[in-house]
Amino acid sequence: MEKIPVKETALSILLLEDEPAHAEAIRRAFEASGDGADVRAVETLREFWAAVAVDPPAIAVLDMNLPDGNALEALVELREAPSFPILIMTSFGNETTAVKAIKAGALDYVVKSAEAFVEMPHSVDRALRAWDLFQNHKRAEERLRRAEENFRRSMDESPLGIRIVSVEGETLYANRAILDIYGYDSIEELRSTPVKNRYAPESYAEYRIRKKKRINGEPIPSEYEIGIVRKTGENRRLQVCRKEVLWNGNKQFQAIYRDITDQKKSEEKLRETLGGLRKAFGGIIQVLSAMTEKRDPYTAGHQKRVADLARAIGREMDLVQERVEGLRLAGIVHDIGKVSIPAEILSKPSRLNALERALMQSHPEIGHDILKDIDFSWPIDEMVLQHHERLDGSGYPRGLKGKEIILEARILAVADVVEAMASHRPYRPALGTEAALNEIEKNKGILYDLDVVAACLRLFREKDYKLCDPGMGDGIGARP
Repeated sequence: MEKIPVKETALSILLLEDEPAHAEAIRRAFEASGDGADVRAVETLREFWAAVAVDPPAIAVLDMNLPDGNALEALVELREAPSFPILIMTSFGNETTAVKAIKAGALDYVVKSAEAFVEMPHSVDRALRAWDLFQNHKRAEERLRRAEENFRRSMDESPLGIRIVSVEGETLYANRAILDIYGYDSIEELRSTPVKNRYAPESYAEYRIRKKKRINGEPIPSEYEIGIVRKTGENRRLQVCRKEVLWNGNKQFQAIYRDITDQKKSEEKLRETLGGLRKAFGGIIQVLSAMTEKRDPYTAGHQKRVADLARAIGREMDLVQERVEGLRLAGIVHDIGKVSIPAEILSKPSRLNALERALMQSHPEIGHDILKDIDFSWPIDEMVLQHHERLDGSGYPRGLKGKEIILEARILAVADVVEAMASHRPYRPALGTEAALNEIEKNKGILYDLDVVAACLRLFREKDYKLCDPGMGDGIGARP
C-alpha cells in the first residue's frame, strides 16, 4: 500500500491487514480525520516483525487471522516488554475471542465493519489514552518497587537495629544489626525466643502495657527506653523509636533500636563527676564564707540568711533549679570582699565618714577580684560585683541601670536590703521585717526590680516566710 506523505510529527501506525480493501478503508478514515497519521500497512506477520525491527510504531492495529499465523502469537511475544500498544481486529467477534485478545495483551478489540473502519481513528485514540494510563501506572509501580528496594536495602545495611512488627507484636522483619544486639543468629531464633525472655523484668511489664494500648488503638509514646537480656544473659539498655509504616501493603510498625548502654554508663560517671564538682564548689564557697565571717563577726549569719532568702525568691519566680543553686552560692559569699576592710570600720558602732564609706563600698569589686578566676558553673563573680547596683543607676560600683544588672544580682540586692534592715547593726537596733518590706515596696521599679519585689512580698505576706533564726552569737547583721 502506498505510504501517505505526512509531517515528521505524524502519529506512526502499523496496520497488519491481509485484506487490501479493509486496509484502504482504514487509511482513508485516518486521512478524512485530518490527523495526518502515518499509516504503514503490511499483510503478514513476517512483514510485521520486519517493520517493527526497523521502526517501531506508536500503535499497531492487527487483524486476528493472517496468512502466516494468528495475531495473538505476536501479542504473546510482545507481552514480555511491550513498547507500543496493540489494537486487535477480527471478522468474527465474540466474547471468548475478546477475552483471549485482552489477556494476550491487546488494549482493545474491534469487530470489522464499514462503521468500525470509519471509527478507527477514534478507536486508536482511545487505545493510545489507555496506553498512556497503563504506562504511567507501570512507571509508578516501578518507582514504588525501587523505593521499596532502597528502603529494604537501607534497613538491611543500617547500623541501627530495625524490626518491622505487626500490631500483635509479631516480628515480620529484622535486620542484621538488631540480631547482633540481641546476640541471635537468625530472625527465626528471634521469633522463637519468648518475648518475656528478651526483656528485663521491669521493661517486660512496660511492654505488656504498651501492647495492650496498641491493640486497643490507644496512643503510645513514639520514643522510649527498654532493658533487654541478650542471648548470653547480658543486660543492655536500648533507645527505641517507633512509627507506623506500610509493609507489603499493610499497616505495620517499624521499631528502630539504638544501644545506649555505654552512653548510660558514661552519663552516670558524668553525674558522679558533676556531683563531686558540686561538692568541691560547695566546699570552696563554705571556706570563703567562713573566712569572711572570721574577719567580721557582724557578718556572721548575714550571708547565709541572704542566700536562703535569695534562693526562696528565685524559686518563687520559677527560675530553673540550676540557676537557683548558683544564686544561693553567690549569696553565701556576696560580702567576701569585706575581708580587706579594716575590722574597726566593719564593727564601728557609729555612722561611717566619707572615707570609711568609700572603703566599705569597695567590697563588691574586691569580692569580684577574689572570685573571678575560680571556674564556677555560674557567674558568681558578677553577682557579687553587682549586688549593690540599683535600677536608677544610683548604686555602686559601676552605676549600672535596669537590665544592665543581671537578674541574680537584682535578687541579691532585694534579699540583702531586707535582711540588713531586719537585723541589728553595731550602730542601731533592728528596724524589723515590716520596715524592710515597706522599703522595697516603696522603691520597687525605682531602686529594686518589680518582679523580684513582688516575689519577695508574696513570700513574707502570703506564704509566711521568715528569716532564719540567727542563733547564739549570730545576731548582728552586716553593713549592706
